[in-house]
Amino acid sequence: FTEKDSYVKVQTHDGMTAGQAQKLLDSYFSKVAFDPLAFAGMDGAEQTKLLLSIFPTKIDLEENASFARGAYEQRTDINREIKRLESLLASIPSPKEGTPTVEVSVAALAEELNKLQQAQNVAAQKGATLQRSKEGVQARKSNIETAREKLKGFIEEAERKIKDAIVTKTKEVEVWIQAQETAIKSTEEGIKTEEAEPVPDYAAQMSAVQAKITSAEADNRLIRTAVTIRQTQAQLAAAKVNADKCTAKIEKYAADRTDALKEAKFPVEGLSIDAAGTVILNGVPFRQASTAQKTLVGVAIGA
Repeated sequence: FTEKDSYVKVQTHDGMTAGQAQKLLDSYFSKVAFDPLAFAGMDGAEQTKLLLSIFPTKIDLEENASFARGAYEQRTDINREIKRLESLLASIPSPKEGTPTVEVSVAALAEELNKLQQAQNVAAQKGATLQRSKEGVQARKSNIETAREKLKGFIEEAERKIKDAIVTKTKEVEVWIQAQETAIKSTEEGIKTEEAEPVPDYAAQMSAVQAKITSAEADNRLIRTAVTIRQTQAQLAAAKVNADKCTAKIEKYAADRTDALKEAKFPVEGLSIDAAGTVILNGVPFRQASTAQKTLVGVAIGA
C-alpha cells in the first residue's frame, strides 16, 4: 500500500516479477473458495453450471435433457394422434357380417342393363315384323277373294264366248291361286314358328339388374367403410409403435443421464443434478439443505 494507491506484486523465489499479478492470483482461486456460502446463494441454474464446470460429466446433460424433451414432445404428439385415430375408429360403424369384401362394378351392371334394353328393342322390332307378316297374309287372302270374284265375272263373260277361253283362263287363275296359297301356308308356318318361341321377360330382367345396382351401391359403401377401418387401424398400430420407440428413447436418455451422474466425481457424496437440471443433495433440492450442509458443499467445491 502507498499513500495514494495500493497494488499487488507477485515475485518468484529467484526475484522475477509476474505481470498482471491480480489476474494470476484470481486464476488460482474461485469465488466459492473465498466464500463457501456463495454456492448456496446462487440460483439453481448457476449452481448447476458451476458444479458441472468443475466436475464435468461424460455427456452433455443439457443436450441429453434437450433430446429427452424432444422425445417426450414427439411422444405427446403421437399419443394425441393415437387418441384421434381411436376416436375415429370408434365413430365408424363396422359393416355387418357377410358384407362383400370386393366392390361390385356398377359400370358392368349398367352395361348388362344396356344390353338387355337393346335386346328388348330387337324383340320389339321382331314383333313389328311378325305383325306386318300377318297383315300381308290377310291382304293376300283378301286379294284371293277379290280374284275369285273377278274370276266369277270373267267366267260368266267367257261362257258367253268360248269354253276353251274359260278353261285356259281358269287354269291360269288356279295356278296363281295355288301359288298364293303356297305362299300363305309358308308364311303362316313361319308365323307359328316365331310365335312358338317364348319372348323373354325383359321387364323382369331389367328390374333384377336395377336391384343389383342398388344393392351393389350399398355394399360398396360398406366395403369402403371396411377399407377405411383397416387403414385407420394400420395408422393406429404404426402410431403406437412410434410412441413405444419414443418411450424407449426417453428411458435411454434417462439411463444415460443416470449413468453419467453416477460416474461424475462430485466432491460431496449425495450431491447430484436431477432431471430438471436442479442441484440436489441426498435427493432433496440443494436450496432446502441446512446451512451446515450448504457450507460443507461450498467448501468442497471451492477446495
